Amino acid sequence: MCPSHVRLTAERIIAWLNLEPLPIEGGYFRQTYRADEMVDAAALPERYAHPKSQGSAIYFLLRDDHFSALHRLLTDEIYHFYLGDPVEM
Repeated sequence: MCPSHVRLTAERIIAWLNLEPLPIEGGYFRQTYRADEMVDAAALPERYAHPKSQGSAIYFLLRDDHFSALHRLLTDEIYHFYLGDPVEM
């Protein structure tokens, strides 16, 4: 747990949450959850060539001196904003 009297910086959050650089896309991340059960590819829409986990969750941090490359995913994502500045697109 991060003490409440410590000033949060990107570097402290990266260390505290054990985030790692995310290749190609940019930013820092750590997967915090992946469901044990899979959905067979035959039960999924055609855009999926392989079985998929029923769900997953990550932490993602984007520093002001980094970028996140625009990309398209096959699956819906839900974002939760916890703190920081607006992102410019």
